[in-house]
Amino acid sequence: MRAWLLPMLAVLAAGCGIGKAKRAAADSAAAATRVGRLTDQVGDPRGRTDVPLAKWIMPRDMQEISGIVLAPDGNHVLAHGDERAHLVEIDWRSGMVIKRFNLGETPVKGDFEGITRGGLDYYMLTSKGKIYQFREVEDGKSADYVVIDTKLGDACEFEGIAHDPLTNSLLMACKTPEKSMRDSLVIYRWPLGDNPPPVSRITIALDLVIASNDWDDVRPSDITIDPFTGNIVLITAQQRALIVLSRDGQVVSAGPVPTDIPHTEGIAITRDGLLLISAEAGDAPASITIFRWPHPGRQAAAPAAGVQDSVTDPSQP
Repeated sequence: MRAWLLPMLAVLAAGCGIGKAKRAAADSAAAATRVGRLTDQVGDPRGRTDVPLAKWIMPRDMQEISGIVLAPDGNHVLAHGDERAHLVEIDWRSGMVIKRFNLGETPVKGDFEGITRGGLDYYMLTSKGKIYQFREVEDGKSADYVVIDTKLGDACEFEGIAHDPLTNSLLMACKTPEKSMRDSLVIYRWPLGDNPPPVSRITIALDLVIASNDWDDVRPSDITIDPFTGNIVLITAQQRALIVLSRDGQVVSAGPVPTDIPHTEGIAITRDGLLLISAEAGDAPASITIFRWPHPGRQAAAPAAGVQDSVTDPSQP
């Protein structure tokens, strides 16, 4: 290498380092601003539950976002794509991407339809009823995994999975049950642990779920557990419905999502009393929208409208 090139390369390298540092500082400042703004809105206990508090636009590698779950710290969600086991950790308070990793050296391929967490273990579900169990790894690393084949693929096309801490079991929502159960909303319960009890299911007549709603069917796209009540909460993309069931399968409520969000694919409820809904890309880019969750203890809604904060994640590739 020519001697005169060395000082120039050194200057360029230093410039790149300074540029990265400035970008990191700007991202950190933006994140702090967003977290502060969201915290101020959440602080009003009488705020409305039907108005978005924030809407975060997903990065390009998450346009087919298919599920979300809260990380152990409660401040981040882990999101996954549809066709590959590629995962992104996002700070839901700011919309900032924290890290990315895959299952396997080359991302595992499959029709992934939901993710949940029990303790430090994550469980990602395919439509055919295979469960991929793994733990988080560092940014850019590949996670090892174990495959659990429930052998329930012939009984149901699955979409959505939730860990029930009370029974240490996985609730798997049926999007399309077998013919004999097409008039029911079906949720399978897959027990975990040593010497688990037999697999069971919750079956609710569709007529009871639909009630007075203008729906022809109910096809879940995700499922979660309300941390305040233990109720089962489902969301559907086709009907854009939000359904709450008691633990024994009684319908607590069934109606539309808080606002008209198309392609709703994921749901999570934080211990701060917030509802997170993820939506894959369609006419609009993929997103995570945040609402207040009407948990016990929240005061009646104030008459004033809430504030919507729609921003784009600056760390997207």
